[in-house]
Amino acid sequence: MRALAAVNDISGVERVVDEMKRDGRVASDWTTYSNLASIYVDAGMPEKAENVLSELEKKNSHRDLSAFQFLITLYGRTGNLLEVHRVWRSLRLAFPKTANISYLNMVQVLVNLKDLPGAEKCFREWASRCSTYDIRRFYRDFEEGYGSLRAEVFESLIRTYAAAGKKTPAMRHRLKMENVEVSEASKKLLEVICVE
Repeated sequence: MRALAAVNDISGVERVVDEMKRDGRVASDWTTYSNLASIYVDAGMPEKAENVLSELEKKNSHRDLSAFQFLITLYGRTGNLLEVHRVWRSLRLAFPKTANISYLNMVQVLVNLKDLPGAEKCFREWASRCSTYDIRRFYRDFEEGYGSLRAEVFESLIRTYAAAGKKTPAMRHRLKMENVEVSEASKKLLEVICVE
């Protein structure tokens, strides 16, 4: 499938999937649909991707955490914020003790969709429920996937830390490293959250 997608042969990709379904020797599980949806997104076909994502959901009968993660990411790549939130709710019902990686993925998708209030709310919930997360991991993973952090993301994180009563002594240093200038209000909050 990926080889055909690499040469923009989308009909060839669809033929492979149809052959898999007919053949029966190769089971098409949720990963097949995840790959196909990703191919459609890359090809600029979000409607087809969303149709395949609904099939992916049906194939996720064992409630696999990775499938939920891929659904959130791929719905995010189609720009469908409503579906991102719907799948997030389903993930939370299936996994009441939500993993750090799930929160990280959701925050990243929401930031990518420019839903900063949603990302801030999700981050605040993560911070309130988890005593063992490491914000440095969040920064590193975020940068690897999305490039340098913008001032608005830092300001959102600063507000979240302040609202949660959490301390992060490294935040000021991180702002300097990233050469990010934040608002005066955020600078005042830094005085509170950057205490060692």
